[in-house]
Amino acid sequence: MNILSLFDGISCGQIALNKAGIKYDNYYASEINKYSIQVTSKNYPDTIQLGNVSEINVNELPNIDLLIGGSPCQSFSNMGDNTGFEGKSKLFWEFVRILNEVKPKYFLLENVVMKKEWQDVISEAVGVKPIKINSALLSHQRRNRLYWTNIPGITQPNDLDLDFRDIIEQNVHPKYNLTKRAVERVREKQGYDLVAKKAKCLFATYYKNNSNSREGQIVEQNGVLRRLTPNECEILQTVPLNYTDCLSDTQRYKTLGDGWTVDVIAHIFERLKEPKKRKLTVLSLFDGMSCGQIALNKAGIEYDNYYASEIDKHAISVTQYNYPNTIQMGSITELKSSQLPKIDLLFGGSPCQSFSNAGNGTGFDGKSGLFYEYVRLLKECKPTYFMLENVKMKKEWQDIISDELGVQPIKINSNLVGAQNRERLYWSNIPIVGLPNDKEVYIEDILDITFDSKYWLKERNSELLSKKVNIEGAPAICCIDVYNKKYKKDRKSPTLTLPHHNSLRLLQDGKFRKLTPNECERLQTVPVDYTNIGISDIHRYSMLGNGWTVDVIAHIFQGLKE
Repeated sequence: MNILSLFDGISCGQIALNKAGIKYDNYYASEINKYSIQVTSKNYPDTIQLGNVSEINVNELPNIDLLIGGSPCQSFSNMGDNTGFEGKSKLFWEFVRILNEVKPKYFLLENVVMKKEWQDVISEAVGVKPIKINSALLSHQRRNRLYWTNIPGITQPNDLDLDFRDIIEQNVHPKYNLTKRAVERVREKQGYDLVAKKAKCLFATYYKNNSNSREGQIVEQNGVLRRLTPNECEILQTVPLNYTDCLSDTQRYKTLGDGWTVDVIAHIFERLKEPKKRKLTVLSLFDGMSCGQIALNKAGIEYDNYYASEIDKHAISVTQYNYPNTIQMGSITELKSSQLPKIDLLFGGSPCQSFSNAGNGTGFDGKSGLFYEYVRLLKECKPTYFMLENVKMKKEWQDIISDELGVQPIKINSNLVGAQNRERLYWSNIPIVGLPNDKEVYIEDILDITFDSKYWLKERNSELLSKKVNIEGAPAICCIDVYNKKYKKDRKSPTLTLPHHNSLRLLQDGKFRKLTPNECERLQTVPVDYTNIGISDIHRYSMLGNGWTVDVIAHIFQGLKE
């Protein structure tokens, strides 16, 4: 978002944007008061100052999304010369010129309460009628102002019922005490008003120690009469304390009096926020160490509650260590949909042992029959989106799964996002936009620089492996596929599996070793040390072999953003 602030002053608009949580890319400011610019530069050094409003050439600006400003009020105000558009307030027409030229999506103009005829001229020029808001609703100051804006849905703020007496500074420097003559005038009830629950409107002329001034409000404290301090004036304008402390007191009073009540502007800017998307409620079956949760976070998908069905105590301990708010639901066979709220996203990787070439080939009659528990909960929960992961398998089994889920799978090889060959099938109704881009990650990219010597194979095991696998011509670093008795020429690893199935070894500088758990985490694009919570290597290897390649799942979850 690009912002253009005319008559920017001390950049109260920028404070308000930040208070309202509105993100912006560039903030262009038109201001000529050197002291105001000094304050803005101190607090927002990236502000792009453009100088005099009458000299702005909009052709030199990018597209402006939000135009804001409070054109001079001196000729409109009861405190001013009452000359309307003939006086300084005629600079309003510069706001109109720039509004018509830049054609922003949104605009905001602030000014004082004025004669109806002048107000109507402004309304006609900008095309909207103003809303009048008294700063007393959100601050310790009575300050009625008019706000013309096309930002939709602006209403009166809720009254915070603030009392100025609650924020009066203690141990104030004597320089703020009134002179003897000023005290006499107060005692005669001329000029000054004692501040009670609300302060009067702060004006730029408050710096004048003029006991006849209409804005001459004072504080009575411990029997002493004094002026408001600059910090108290910052509080009146809901400006951060010490925001203006780079200036003299005189200039602080001037710039604050010319400024906006920030919280009123922030109240208006709140309406610029996009309606918040409802966060997802997620159910993960066969959750393992919660690779799905890592993937959601990598994909930037927000969720409120994450329900997990898992029975492996080590995997659960890793999940709870990294995501302590995970709601563990126990065994899938005992999980009932009546225990759950409305589920938006259901996913899981049902056991693959009976489908896999490395398994027993019993299909749905073996452990892989737990797939039907996934189907049961899918039908009971009726989520908006679902995803199932499993291994490549016989076409007849694949077709049964496709018929049950009502979608055909997409096959993705993890070697596109990491250094591991791992072909898996993904059934999902999430709109998946093709395959992931090839990140060209290779085995040498994921290796630890230093590691414990225990990962080198013992001499006897190395001799046996040398006899089994011909490594003639192999590069200095490559993976050994023990199962197929060859070294990997594609600079990728074989599929990471459970330790008792694992046929993966590494050739490095003429010697053989196992991959470290951290290296296996990188193969699965899991954060390094994610599983390093004080459990043994064997359990780390097991849950990583059972897990998902996170970046593949994150690629699929990107479709949820659409």
